[in-house]
Amino acid sequence: MITRSTRRAVTLAEILVATALITAVVGAAMLSYNLSARSRGVTASAQGLSTAMIIEETISADLRRLIQVGPCPVRFWPDRPRLAFVACDPGGISGAVLGARPVRYSIPDQGGLLEREWEGKVRTVGTSPLNSLSFFPFNGPTGPMIRVNLEIGRSKDEPDGPPVVHSFLAPIASPRRRENLQLKLLGKFLDP
Repeated sequence: MITRSTRRAVTLAEILVATALITAVVGAAMLSYNLSARSRGVTASAQGLSTAMIIEETISADLRRLIQVGPCPVRFWPDRPRLAFVACDPGGISGAVLGARPVRYSIPDQGGLLEREWEGKVRTVGTSPLNSLSFFPFNGPTGPMIRVNLEIGRSKDEPDGPPVVHSFLAPIASPRRRENLQLKLLGKFLDP
């Protein structure tokens, strides 16, 4: 009597099909991982650029409300990145009295967020840390300006990558005329 074996051999075609399927699954997983890592890097760069734009808009808006109180309307510190001036407080104008508040921009340490002091409170500007910040007075063809250089790094939870470097010129407004207005300083710096 002839018996048939119930064991079946694996053919070469089956091995090739299984290898192709495993290769396709592993390739798709690697592609998905690479795309997500690249997307996180782009997101970190976009967040850095967004911080740069927020900083530019905030500083420029404050400088448009500049009021000259002393002989120099803007104060720079050569030993650290700091900028201070007095700006008109939109809510502090009543009749012939012009309300003004001191404004100061600084970073407490390298790798920190930009801080804006206004109304006696310190708030951060943007969400990305600054590797470096510098303010330079600049005389442009349209008048005095401040050149601001930012190098925006990445936070610890973001993937490694190059910092975002951003420079801009912020015009210093002509100091407001106060012929018929009295100036009332509505605050002072937290640390003079």
